[in-house]
Amino acid sequence: MTTTSLNLSGQSPLRVHLPGKGEVALTQTDYLATGGEGLVYAKGGYVYKLYLDPAGARARGIEDKLKLLRAIQHPHIVAPTDVLLNTQHEVVGFYMPQASGVPLVKTFTNAWRDPKNFGLKESLALVENMRLAVEAAHQFGAVLVDANEMNYLADGTAPRLLDVDSWQIGPHKASAIMPSIRDLHSADFTPLTDWFSWAVVSFQVLAGIHPYKGVHPDFKRGDLQARMLANASVFDPRVSVNAGVRDYTTLPGALLDWYRDVFQHGLRSAPPGVHAARVVAPAPKRATRTPTSQTVSHDVLVQLEGDVVEVLSCGVALWRGPGGAGILYAYDLQRKKNLPSLTPPQLEALHHGLAALMRCAGGLFYASLNNTSGNPQRSGISGHLVPAERDPMPLTATKDAKLLPSLAQRLVTFGNRLFAVNANSDRGLTEIAVDRMGAHTVLSVRASWPFLAQAATVFATMAVFDALGMPFLVLPVGDSVRVDKASGLASYRLVDAFMVSPDYVLALAYGRKDGQTYRLTLCRSGAQQGFEITATEPTDEMTLNVAVNEQGIGVEVLVNGELAVFSAKQAGSGNSKLVRNTGLTPEHRVFALPAGLHYSYGQEVVRIAMRA
Repeated sequence: MTTTSLNLSGQSPLRVHLPGKGEVALTQTDYLATGGEGLVYAKGGYVYKLYLDPAGARARGIEDKLKLLRAIQHPHIVAPTDVLLNTQHEVVGFYMPQASGVPLVKTFTNAWRDPKNFGLKESLALVENMRLAVEAAHQFGAVLVDANEMNYLADGTAPRLLDVDSWQIGPHKASAIMPSIRDLHSADFTPLTDWFSWAVVSFQVLAGIHPYKGVHPDFKRGDLQARMLANASVFDPRVSVNAGVRDYTTLPGALLDWYRDVFQHGLRSAPPGVHAARVVAPAPKRATRTPTSQTVSHDVLVQLEGDVVEVLSCGVALWRGPGGAGILYAYDLQRKKNLPSLTPPQLEALHHGLAALMRCAGGLFYASLNNTSGNPQRSGISGHLVPAERDPMPLTATKDAKLLPSLAQRLVTFGNRLFAVNANSDRGLTEIAVDRMGAHTVLSVRASWPFLAQAATVFATMAVFDALGMPFLVLPVGDSVRVDKASGLASYRLVDAFMVSPDYVLALAYGRKDGQTYRLTLCRSGAQQGFEITATEPTDEMTLNVAVNEQGIGVEVLVNGELAVFSAKQAGSGNSKLVRNTGLTPEHRVFALPAGLHYSYGQEVVRIAMRA
């Protein structure tokens, strides 16, 4: 389905009643997600869940169950606030506070952790708070049953436990659970099976891998359940794991022993606190060292004075001063110049997605949001040209661009295009043009596209949103944006996605039924049919490490250190060439500049090319 045939404005508001508080009208722009049992909306600081089968839920005693769950009060547990009623005063759902945070799976990946300075200390604090929350739920007589990684958010080191209405409490039993966290050695759901599930999820926060993944000589790749039944975990010395897995031998002694006993020897018990024993000293931080290789040339473009945090799509590297928590600096990789005019707060805003940087006719343009809740007339998008060191005065003297009125909540860039995201509109993705008129920079609206921001996930090169259970890919193509249906993704929860070409997308996702992580290949099957999943394979990867240059040559760093080289114009046709002995690991994050393909690692930005 293309943009022209997608209409998001036809749905009438759903009206629900909050006991003692009146009526709330929920529109499609309030839509958040579709779960196994209901539709989820977010509005005014609350999340509203409406059951797909409210009569069946009432027959199962959902109102009595919600009363029991409402009694659970803990800062890390998002418990129901009250029921939702229809016009006949029948229970049709419930509402709860809207929790902040990122999906817990983000904390599994080095690609997210490293730029955020989220290390062992922060991981242990998060895991300890998860332990205390599960312990509190048990004290209230609840069993979480299906506390898989997708039912947690992480707000710094504070977890948020979600999907509380599916918990087991009192006479209300539960049966649904993701196989990837299920204790296959128990026929019942108990606090001890919860602790096994907690062990699986928390270990991934600390180590970056499911405890029954990696390569085991006695099992097929992806045969998770057989490994779990046999207690054949990563603690088996015969298991090999990829280079992105963190050294879990540095965990506190008592916790490390408990993980080993649970995963490898079948122990079932409550875990110790993370501070129950000393923390083994972490391994020294890696030193920056340009790899040597017989197949790939590594030419250092620049060595900065601190570690690269990220490289923006406009070709500007953000790097942090010595000490890990130092202030941010910016370096223009294309002009090979520092950008001293960008202040540390402006750079932090860029790093956290609260501002955007792009190239225009006058150079680099810094765009920011001015949201004034009390005065919408003063809300909008502004910005200014960013001079580099030793730039001539005419550029440094340029004034700020005039405010472009906008109610957007976020700015994003795809390639060198600037977009505003507005969660209050069903055409919530708007491209902002940045033009030069004499000495002035002028902002204007170029076009808008169907986009449900609350139900969307934005990746580096594209976005995905869910329209009442139907996933759509949002792909910047040429001077436009294409919105294509991808119905097959309804069976998955996306972790990462990358647009290799307008007709070919790679994705990493959790299977909704089995909890396995898969690498998906999606190809466009036609203007009306949208995208289809053409290949599915189990994987240990949690982030894609792909780049495509302006000539359409793409590279992907695989978990085993091999480099896949391909043509984006023929992507998906099996034309990929594997290059071994490259010296690369998943920590070498690849990206494209007009001058070629590069990666960042430690303090270095390095250009790569195939040796003759």
